[in-house]
Amino acid sequence: KLRLLLGGLALAAATAGPALADDLKIGFITKFPVPFYTSMEDSAKAYAKAHPGLTLVFGQGTPATDLHGPIGQNGSMVTPGVKGIATHPRDPTAPATPHHVPGPSNFKAIAGGYLISFALEQNGTVWAWGDNAAGYLGDGTKTDRLVPKQITGLPTISAISCKYAHTLAIDSNGNGWAWGSNLHGQLGDGTMTDRLTPTWIAGVSHVKSIAAGWMVSHFLTWSGAVWGCGRNDHGQLADETFANRASPLPAHGLPGLVSIVSGYYP
Repeated sequence: KLRLLLGGLALAAATAGPALADDLKIGFITKFPVPFYTSMEDSAKAYAKAHPGLTLVFGQGTPATDLHGPIGQNGSMVTPGVKGIATHPRDPTAPATPHHVPGPSNFKAIAGGYLISFALEQNGTVWAWGDNAAGYLGDGTKTDRLVPKQITGLPTISAISCKYAHTLAIDSNGNGWAWGSNLHGQLGDGTMTDRLTPTWIAGVSHVKSIAAGWMVSHFLTWSGAVWGCGRNDHGQLADETFANRASPLPAHGLPGLVSIVSGYYP
């Protein structure tokens, strides 16, 4: 079986299990409007078959950008590049094959942006690593992290989503949190000020799922309503305007929804 997923920054993920050894999922974060295949398909499938139950995420293919650590069968993580293992972020000799990421080994979800990676632990804590020159890891600094560092100041988190340079999270009470770039108001805190630490999103509650897009954020509530904030020059927020929004507003004309995704121009 082959499943194609669109939206995002040139990632390929292979998932295999005892009953899904041939199940390959490829996701591309790209501006191309149609699905396409790359040479990563065969290698991803082969590795997945050889490691049942292991989920791998492959980066763009260079040591500088292979950042994304997948979740292993026992909850541990591996990464094909340099961020997340103890090597220099621009080391051309960094291995291009998967390696276990040091640190916690009980992750349940992952999210990757541009040169940044996040992992959600089973206990609800969030860990980050990668390029932090602009302070987008959420740890309050602008220091690159070569190994996962826990993000403090968050309650128990149930889900995370990241795209490019901002990250969203939902806590166990259905509240939204955000940090990173806020150029178009995508953090939903009523400002356009970048946040180096997580900030609570006051304008929306009872959040079921989140989707971070290109400088835009979407929130699905348990009632099936969709709220959005951030960039809106192409109508990404579906509020019948083209005005950017720094606080979440409900989308217009949608029925009750069960899931959401967000891409380059959602």
